Amino acid sequence: MTPKAGLSLVAAAGALATLVLAPRVVLPLGESASGLALDAGSTSLFLVLVAVAFAVRAPEPLRERLGLGPGRLPLGRTALLVAGLVGLSQALDGAIRIAGLDAGSALERIDAIVVGARGPELLLLLAGAAAAAGIGEEIFARGWIQRGLAQRFGRRVGLLVSAFVFGLLHGDPVHGVAAFGLGLYLGAMAEATGTIRAGILAHVTNNAFALATGAFGLSPSNGVGAASAALAGAALAIAGLAVAWPAATAAAPAATAVAPEP
Repeated sequence: MTPKAGLSLVAAAGALATLVLAPRVVLPLGESASGLALDAGSTSLFLVLVAVAFAVRAPEPLRERLGLGPGRLPLGRTALLVAGLVGLSQALDGAIRIAGLDAGSALERIDAIVVGARGPELLLLLAGAAAAAGIGEEIFARGWIQRGLAQRFGRRVGLLVSAFVFGLLHGDPVHGVAAFGLGLYLGAMAEATGTIRAGILAHVTNNAFALATGAFGLSPSNGVGAASAALAGAALAIAGLAVAWPAATAAAPAATAVAPEP
């Protein structure tokens, strides 16, 4: 057995073990901050292991296959992209609240769990639902799926399919549609920067911002506040996209046929 095949087998076994054992730890915690954090953390671990199990079989090194190398954009432009993702998230959240679509959705349930979290509870949320989720979901969606599909079928297919899968990962229809929009932006970031590092940073930052504002009751809940957040967020997102798309068009290589991963 080759080292790559061995690592693939170990990762697949780990993914299966996580799938079987995680619910036994998470379900008894119910809808609590600890439950939310551990659920996000275990799900992210499962996604990373699945991505590694398949991506390690590619001809190129695993780091390159998953897009974990350094990016090609300077720090200032990358920071604008990160701010743009947070802005887009706020814009979508504001639009959802204005339309009243948050009632009964997963977003409302998450808000109810997060509000009032302090100390160890908040730190656990930041570790599981911000850091682990941001890393795991980016490696899975943008690193494995988007990059793999882009090599075979072109950048647009990779971008759209990875965003769609990213939306499905969030389960709830309202949350899933918002995640699809964020996935498109994160996919554009991956294309523009040539790495998923910037997307991981943006994803973790956005989740941490959402958790912190939710925990301290700072999320806008009325029409004026939600509308203001939506407009300001949209402006930031547009500024970020103005950086992302031209850079992606100029720097990203065309799709090339590659041998399928065994």
